[in-house]
Amino acid sequence: MLLALLIVGWAAGCPLSAQTVVELVPDQTLGNGTDVASLDDEATGISFVFDKNTNSIPPRYYNGAIRVYTGNTITMYAPEECNVSKVEFLTETYKNDATTLSANVGSVSYDATAKLYTWESSTAATEVLFNINKGQFREMKAHALEMFDAIQRLDFERMGRLVGKTWQQNQLLDAGTNPPAVEALTRLIDDLCLGYKLPGAGGGGYLYMVAKDVEAAARIRSILNENRPNDKARFVEMSMCKNGFQVSRS
Repeated sequence: MLLALLIVGWAAGCPLSAQTVVELVPDQTLGNGTDVASLDDEATGISFVFDKNTNSIPPRYYNGAIRVYTGNTITMYAPEECNVSKVEFLTETYKNDATTLSANVGSVSYDATAKLYTWESSTAATEVLFNINKGQFREMKAHALEMFDAIQRLDFERMGRLVGKTWQQNQLLDAGTNPPAVEALTRLIDDLCLGYKLPGAGGGGYLYMVAKDVEAAARIRSILNENRPNDKARFVEMSMCKNGFQVSRS
């Protein structure tokens, strides 16, 4: 879910006027991928605090907006004299729906045409917790079909990038699929890989890496051999089976 901007509206009693509309946008000078901790309005004292919560990926700045992930939270804080009764979130992409955003008080509605979430409360609030609940399963189904098409067309680069997308989807469903020990390794070779995959449930064991090309693969092997996390970490030779699935009986 990509938050293009946040508008705090109808903030009765704020210093600016009896009914104030406060628009908050992220710092446009930030680099893509920069973690965002909060958006603050000094004039009113209203702030939105972003937290990774149950996801390993924190909210981050991308292309003029803040990208939030499943499990992230956004908490709005306002001074006691500034009671907020309406908040609007203008969003972009990622097939949002009415269940993507929820709040601990009040109600949230979604206008798919305008890509706008509106939180309203009959009782003005000074603190509201918003949860990002976006379901990934419809998107994962479409992603699987994209992967099938890429393999059928022998499009290696597209296939690799889709493996990378799968890597991100797994983390959105369960942050534990990319534990710190694995993340420390991938951080060393991110610019050489198209994607990663931990077979099984994730969390450890084998790590598949889709290198961008043959030269990148050689550099990956060299870098990780020089930065082994322990004396048992090693590369394992493997090859594709050309016989397909077979069942034998003894």
